[in-house]
Amino acid sequence: MSINNVTASVIIPTHNRCVSLQRLLLALSLQTYPLDELEVIVVADGCVDETMNMLQAFTPNYRLRIFEQTGQGPAAARNYGASHAVGNILIFLDDDMEPCPVLVKAHIEIHQKHRSVAGVGYYPPVLSSQHGFFKIQLRAWWQKFFQVMRQPEHRFNYQDLLTGNVSLATETFAKTGGFDQKLNVHEDYEFGIRLLKAGMTFVFIEDAFAWHHEGSDLNHVFERKYHEGQADILIGRRHPDVIKALPLASMMARQSLPWRVVKLFAFQFPRLGDTLAWAFRSLLIPLEWMRMRGRWQWLLDILLSYWYYRGIAIELQDWKSVLRFMKKDLLSTDIRDCEIEIDLTHGLDEAELRLDREKPASAIIRYDHYLIGHIPPQPATESLKGHHLRPILATQFAKQILRILGLKTAKAAMKDSPNPSSLVP
Repeated sequence: MSINNVTASVIIPTHNRCVSLQRLLLALSLQTYPLDELEVIVVADGCVDETMNMLQAFTPNYRLRIFEQTGQGPAAARNYGASHAVGNILIFLDDDMEPCPVLVKAHIEIHQKHRSVAGVGYYPPVLSSQHGFFKIQLRAWWQKFFQVMRQPEHRFNYQDLLTGNVSLATETFAKTGGFDQKLNVHEDYEFGIRLLKAGMTFVFIEDAFAWHHEGSDLNHVFERKYHEGQADILIGRRHPDVIKALPLASMMARQSLPWRVVKLFAFQFPRLGDTLAWAFRSLLIPLEWMRMRGRWQWLLDILLSYWYYRGIAIELQDWKSVLRFMKKDLLSTDIRDCEIEIDLTHGLDEAELRLDREKPASAIIRYDHYLIGHIPPQPATESLKGHHLRPILATQFAKQILRILGLKTAKAAMKDSPNPSSLVP
């Protein structure tokens, strides 16, 4: 297969998931996209299982390129794969994906229709190893994640960019510098921040479908929360303007006794806190056995918050440092100044054209001298565009619009009546 024909490069970082990776590679052989225009790059990152033996014996009907590196993490593996790609479109897939036959084609078509976009593919979970409340919790999280992106008024933010199934132009990837290799988790979030700052548009591609063979258990989730706490501080240091958009900001608003206790143990008594966290984890089993899902959910939230704070404590040591860190948030003057005022008396079409032309971070919406509402600035979120306006008006501001229409109708009736007092019963 000629390198000159390649237009799409699928990049797969992998670590000790031989069986899962083989399933993915077999699924790629069924793609409807021309296979002579496709290359697949696998980067084995510190694999000590049978991954390399399987790859060397694998005989695909597409161009497969295999690279190996010491365990440097998924960000480094993706960057390494991208540096060797010859396609002008990069498609990143995690090794636990099982793509449908049209996945590659769906990604490529989006980039043929639009410039400067990142395509986010659809990948609902397959939960074969989980059970009970935890399985319900995982499924609900993934369903909500994709359902939000389906809404026409949704403004994509940095947390919408997950690298399990995503595509972008090779040139764009190179210009934005790839993934931050200092991050063990949330490297996709940080990359998403830089893409949005560069003016990129995110597009949800439902047809770019892959089954996600999710293998997480509770221990893995707690460990990941710990690393997420560390990563979010690193992201906030690099991007102070998005600090208020980090999960830490909403968690700090919780001031009830249980949350204060969680913070106390995470920052001042971590050894005892770790012991208690693992002890309380065992209570999830009897709570589920007694079908006390509300209590189970509450305890799980407490434990997740504890491990998130533990990760933060590794970076900031004490609570005073956390408070100083939060004060660094500068919802920057750039964002605040990039606000426009729109008068709908000129028509919705004109308002949409103006949003597409000026791409503001926020907007004040009026109808004549009536205030309809304010669309506030949101850090690490795409700018307002024309297609956002009508859904926002129909959902967030429907009551205000109906009230204004009622006032205008009443005024018009009063004006047209020869005896205005007759309108009063």
